[in-house]
Amino acid sequence: TVLNAPMLFAKTITPAPTAKTHLQPSAPPTEAVPVPSNTKVADPLIVIADFEGRSQNRSLQDSPADLVYVQIASQIKYHALNLRIERLTQVIDESASASIAKETGATILVRGRHDQSGTYLIFDPINWSSGNKFTEIFVIPITISKEINISLVSDQATYIIFGAVTGNLFSRGRYSAALPLLEIIRKTETFRLLASIQKSAFYTTRSYAYGKLENYELALRDAEQAIKLQPTFDAYTNRAFAYSQLGRDKLAIADYTKAISLQPKNAFIYVNRALLYTVQDKLDLAIDDYTTALVIDPAYDNALFHRGLLYFDKGKYGQAIADYTQVIALKPNDQGAYYERGVTHDANGEYDSAIVDFSKAIALKPDDVVAHNDRGLAYYHNGQYEPAYADYTQAIALDPNYALAYYNRGLLLYDQKNFAQAIVEYTRSIERDPEYADAYYGRGLAYADQGSLDKAIADYGRTIRLEPNYADAYYARGMAYKDKKMRIRAIADLRRFLNLSNDLEYRRYTLDALKDLVAQL
Repeated sequence: TVLNAPMLFAKTITPAPTAKTHLQPSAPPTEAVPVPSNTKVADPLIVIADFEGRSQNRSLQDSPADLVYVQIASQIKYHALNLRIERLTQVIDESASASIAKETGATILVRGRHDQSGTYLIFDPINWSSGNKFTEIFVIPITISKEINISLVSDQATYIIFGAVTGNLFSRGRYSAALPLLEIIRKTETFRLLASIQKSAFYTTRSYAYGKLENYELALRDAEQAIKLQPTFDAYTNRAFAYSQLGRDKLAIADYTKAISLQPKNAFIYVNRALLYTVQDKLDLAIDDYTTALVIDPAYDNALFHRGLLYFDKGKYGQAIADYTQVIALKPNDQGAYYERGVTHDANGEYDSAIVDFSKAIALKPDDVVAHNDRGLAYYHNGQYEPAYADYTQAIALDPNYALAYYNRGLLLYDQKNFAQAIVEYTRSIERDPEYADAYYGRGLAYADQGSLDKAIADYGRTIRLEPNYADAYYARGMAYKDKKMRIRAIADLRRFLNLSNDLEYRRYTLDALKDLVAQL
């Protein structure tokens, strides 16, 4: 006797967690350019002036428009007297200097003039203090290598001035502008005389800049040079980051491990290594690293978040929910944590809780297409078809090309036995994603329930071409062939299903159906 066939269903697409944060390079050194050991530390602000092509008959005092002042803030602080160059006879008087300093907030004024003898620069310390905080560079019209004659400035002054400018550019994320200045610095005699550890810091700095600019080959080159000069924590982490971006994950992990040996209490590096372990599917090692990071810094929200993702992947839903809950306690408006906790509640069959979390995620980000779709799935799983359909429809309104929402509307309509409209929705999904195997399979089921077996068989075939190990498609097509009395093809598909599926209920029925088909040959 042939058993009653178990009912076929299109696949419900369970919401999947998505990674929130990618690998990051280590923070740049505190000093973008190392300070020479004989440099005194004092004033934090510098002003640089542009002195190109001025008439010999026009003094600075007569022609203030000839000067372009650029305010520079830097974490590197230099004593003005170290930069002093012999004073010219025609200079701005002290009251004018004080006025300029008060206006710009500078403690060093770089001034100059152009006459028959060439371009001159004066580095003039100003005895004036405003207490003003640096806010923004308000003029940068110059190409420094062209308009400041480096040969007329002392070598150490060149090093220090451009080091200060580079530090400011780093603080503002202007890495492209900093790179040519770093090259000027590298060519100075002052740089050549630096100790190895200071040169290592320079190459580490430039490696960081190249990494931020996504030039990973050059970032790797400079990091390797830094390590040759002096193996440091920052050099190893920058090289690890470059390796990771170039797809050389094993070498990146090795470098993060070396960095950890130098700074075993740095939580950030454990997190970066954990991300690479995740890419290599070494989830237990990744979880261990996130856990270590959290021992060091219990409030490290990214470590909690990513550990939650891995607990989800391992089916440890309770632990994942606990981690997301801690993230929310630290950051009550973390939209991603609410979303991922909703995903986890849904996977754990806690649909009411999932709906609450998805609703919070939507409140924080109303245009989140995926959150609307996934709340719809939670409603669907909870048997609440009307709000589910409304959420799918809202997802489509936000993104008319979102194939998954059309698929989910088709699935819902199929469950309601509205096969004709389900076919319309599955077709819309396929139009937006022609390689969407589940949509072909779902449409095939709807065609079969309408009695259109040839169309159903065609869709099952498309499903199998896209995913050759799609077990349910072999089963469905085998049963369609059986209904069409195409016994040889039915037997082949049902045997293929048995090789792919471990579902006991379907296997029992399939074995019974095969006996019946073989007996009819």
